[in-house]
Amino acid sequence: MMSTSVGAVAIVLALVAGLVPVAGVFLPKAIAPLIICSAILCTFTLGVRDRDLLHMSRAIVIPLTVLCIWALVSSIWANEQASAFTGALHLTGNLFAGFLFFAGVRALDAEQQARISGFLTVGWFAGLAVIAIEIIFRGPIFLALYNAQFEIMADTVGPFWLKTGTAVLIILVWPVMIALRRSWGIAAAAAAFIAVLILAYQVKYLAGVGALALGAVIAGLAYLSARRVAMIIAVIGVVVSLAAPSVIVQFGTIQETITRFDFLPNAARHRIGIWSFTAARIAEHPLLGWGMNASKEMAGGRDALLDANGINLGQSLPLHPHNAVLQLWLELGVVGAAVYCIVLVALASLAARVPNAPLALGQFVSALVIANVSYGIWQAWWIATLWFAVAMSVLHQRGSAADSRW
Repeated sequence: MMSTSVGAVAIVLALVAGLVPVAGVFLPKAIAPLIICSAILCTFTLGVRDRDLLHMSRAIVIPLTVLCIWALVSSIWANEQASAFTGALHLTGNLFAGFLFFAGVRALDAEQQARISGFLTVGWFAGLAVIAIEIIFRGPIFLALYNAQFEIMADTVGPFWLKTGTAVLIILVWPVMIALRRSWGIAAAAAAFIAVLILAYQVKYLAGVGALALGAVIAGLAYLSARRVAMIIAVIGVVVSLAAPSVIVQFGTIQETITRFDFLPNAARHRIGIWSFTAARIAEHPLLGWGMNASKEMAGGRDALLDANGINLGQSLPLHPHNAVLQLWLELGVVGAAVYCIVLVALASLAARVPNAPLALGQFVSALVIANVSYGIWQAWWIATLWFAVAMSVLHQRGSAADSRW
């Protein structure tokens, strides 16, 4: 009976693996419910069978636990205490669900994990095909579903509704490449990478293009020495993360900062203006931060950012800074930044020890880039996507002694 239940869970997880890449294109917010429901299923089924279900690197579990506790504590001094408290609870729930999903995938045997790998690959190519159809035929699917007009945005910022799905495919292309290389050779893996790179460029998702390019460089260097590359990533990541608010403030006022980068497109200048506004607020409360979820209610955050010519670039802080480390600094102060750095170092170190270390490090850097230029770090779908990506990456490392380190 137990083996039947485990088999059923394995099938469900395989279906989820195939659905997540497609959900990323059509309905990103569905990713979190998929991961949460899978986590609950794993807990009630696999948890009875596998006493090592909660086995994972303490270097990751402990900092994330501290983060959740600190987020709850921060509601004491937050301007919007109810929002901070509920945000901390949501963060705790989302992290725990992702952890259980990860542990559940890891508890399956090799045959069951191979099935998940196959469904992930099929789902990834399905997501890729949807985005390709949208680009080639000028948005027929999203016009029918959401009345999204491709032509309206095509000549300016591009079909923005495709960028989130592209981000999901970028983070998942790395484990997909491992699967393709095993089954079809390196040419198939390279073709998948090139395909998603082309799509990212076509939807004008420059952050995605940069994430893929930097990930490829890191993967290439890691073939020479994965541990040295991981050390460099960790050192640079920590230095940049700790110094970012102070460095940004040195550019001057928000208006001065925007003017310094007037050679960039308006969308890029808007992002820089958001970071400048955020850095200025961080400087006011660098130790404790403003409290969990403070980005949503920050005074002045809804004010318009105007350049020297009076062009409205957008709001000073639209819901979040679009930068993971700045959001942690802003809301949770030095503790949030410290946890970020500890997890960064731990993940880089672990990624360097697996058999497919170059691709694991490439995935890590790609996710790091996207996290620090695109989305709010507390968004449920984004947390779920990151957990899913880590689970899929570790799944493809099975059979290594290093796998036990997770």
